[in-house]
Amino acid sequence: MRSKTQVNFRWRYQPTNELDKALLKYIKGHPALSVTEVMLTALRSFWLPMAIADSPNHDEANKQKIARFCVDALLRQADNLSVAVGLELPSKAIAHSVSSAASNSSAETFSKVGLSASELAAAAGGGDFDDSGLARW
Repeated sequence: MRSKTQVNFRWRYQPTNELDKALLKYIKGHPALSVTEVMLTALRSFWLPMAIADSPNHDEANKQKIARFCVDALLRQADNLSVAVGLELPSKAIAHSVSSAASNSSAETFSKVGLSASELAAAAGGGDFDDSGLARW
């Protein structure tokens, strides 16, 4: 939903700890996305449903749709993180990810044959994180 007025948001952060330095270096050097795209992907996925929860500008169906896209994006990212560092997703997250994928007709075939969330992500393009569904919000 496009607003007729712009909101100016500036943030400056000079990290002093090594983890934040590594994080910001990664964001600035992302091979596929701009700094703004990386930051908005994370912010939208994590905070957008909360930002519009009490908004009179969105009906309940739209709020649910946005929340579903965000939860799916977070689950894909959790799966990608787990694969990248060799961790197992908690069984609750795997079950939710697989049941969410099963609700999509394109992923239904994979869930019926018992593939894990990691295998579903790999089958859908190598497990790359894709937040394009959130771009229009």
